Amino acid sequence: MTRSYTLNADLAKTVGTSLRIMRSGKYIGRFTRAELVKSRQNTEGVEFTFESDDGQTADFLTCWTHNVDGRELYGLNVLNAILACMRLREIAAKPGKLEERGGGTRNTTIFPQLMGRPIGLVLQREEYLKQDGNVGWKFNIVAPFESQSELSAGEVLARASEPEQIARIVAGLRDKTLPQRPTGGAPSTYGAGDSGLAPHHGSGGG
Repeated sequence: MTRSYTLNADLAKTVGTSLRIMRSGKYIGRFTRAELVKSRQNTEGVEFTFESDDGQTADFLTCWTHNVDGRELYGLNVLNAILACMRLREIAAKPGKLEERGGGTRNTTIFPQLMGRPIGLVLQREEYLKQDGNVGWKFNIVAPFESQSELSAGEVLARASEPEQIARIVAGLRDKTLPQRPTGGAPSTYGAGDSGLAPHHGSGGG
């Protein structure tokens, strides 16, 4: 059988571009993973994988919510902002399965109400020092926003009609770099918390 091919412009444009986020900015998409996680110090949180509307992904976006003593952490603020932007009042952790990178699935605990819903995120790239002395980078959630209206959590709760806060945040957004880089260290590389995609460009976008 002789096969023929027709140009697919969307597929063509993916060649030579990164599927990992490379800079701070504003993004619109959805969470494909919202997983209950615990650190080695038994700090509890929710860890996300985010997929943009363009199919690009950012992984290891973690909101640490409570320490081992049950004290509330700043990540709980961010998680509540996400709920507000999704217009959810409550979420519950449930047993579930997640796909592994190399194929197959694993059993874990997830928050299904947070997965698959449209959400906007302002993400900030942050450098950190790896255990081997090299500089890596990861992304943090600076502020979620309602994907369609681009209202921030505070604006959603105040029933505002026009978005203003996210544009101001993006205008002042900068990468968070180490105060002092290691001398003679290797260039910045991906670490365990690294992730990547190209930013969404909308009104007030970076």
